[in-house]
Amino acid sequence: MALSQTKSYFQWTKIALANAGILLVLSPSIFLHLPSLAQNTPKTPDITCSDSDSLVIKAYTNNYYVTICGNSNDKYSMIVESKKSSSSGIKLDARPLDNGKNLFEAKAEAGKFTYTMDTSKEEFKIVEIQPPTPVRPVPGRPRPKPRPVIKTTIEKINTLLMS
Repeated sequence: MALSQTKSYFQWTKIALANAGILLVLSPSIFLHLPSLAQNTPKTPDITCSDSDSLVIKAYTNNYYVTICGNSNDKYSMIVESKKSSSSGIKLDARPLDNGKNLFEAKAEAGKFTYTMDTSKEEFKIVEIQPPTPVRPVPGRPRPKPRPVIKTTIEKINTLLMS
């Protein structure tokens, strides 16, 4: 009876080891299709303050990295980078709109875009002014004035660093 139990034990051990070996052989192909953790890591900002500038504000929203740089001559720049875009972002001249330097504004593309960083409200606002679409005249009525389309995006600041 002891001999038959020993045989049974060895048979189960062989089966377990064989299954473990098969699992080890197949494991690279099992994990091959899983997404890499590095793909889900958010990209880091590509543009930084120049050597002559110092960091004033760095803000993170769900979709943007925003950096305000400044120097001793009260010259400021705003760096805006999209978290989702593969492009490196833009660096614009900025100006403070208050004495406490909590509100900064920068314009791009001849005023088509206005970027506003308001640290007191913890908001980053993008205003885009799209050119007006032509309006068809109606016979017998004065020609209507075309109006530009204004698109406003307000992002809540999730993380705010100030120096």
